[in-house]
Amino acid sequence: MGILRYFTPDRMERDIYCYTAKFFASRGIDRVVFDIDNTVAACDSPVPSERAKQHLLSLKESGVDIMLVSNNSEERVRIFNEGLGFFAVADAHKPSASGLKRCLEQSRNSGGSALVGDQIFTDCLAARRAGISCFLVEPVKTAENAFFRFKRFWERPFIRRYKRLLKRGKL
Repeated sequence: MGILRYFTPDRMERDIYCYTAKFFASRGIDRVVFDIDNTVAACDSPVPSERAKQHLLSLKESGVDIMLVSNNSEERVRIFNEGLGFFAVADAHKPSASGLKRCLEQSRNSGGSALVGDQIFTDCLAARRAGISCFLVEPVKTAENAFFRFKRFWERPFIRRYKRLLKRGKL
């Protein structure tokens, strides 16, 4: 698969609720890092919805170690995480793998690891560089600035590739 593997997620789903404790357990994953903006909540939502909060907490109760990572500011991440209390890394500089590695180093679990995010060029690439699985979701909010629309445009060939591989049973 070569270099294209860095831009191909292991799985794509509609939202974070598709990724259950059973899903992770079936893959031997017990450490999951969630991107915040447009993955767990809209970029302009200061805190997670009650549904998102309950989903993340239920994963934790099932034995999955949950962590948060974001390229956003320390203040944004701190406010978002107040009601959750997860280990979180702000200013992660994704697609650098350093923020993900910091999360995984502090984890009390030692099994398989994954990142759940919404972007190929930041989240998927960071996960691959960290050597972990990458599960993507559709962005929570699609009204984005021109820069994000540009990136989303260039993600399309990789999404088509993912769907072809999935259809052929190669994922």
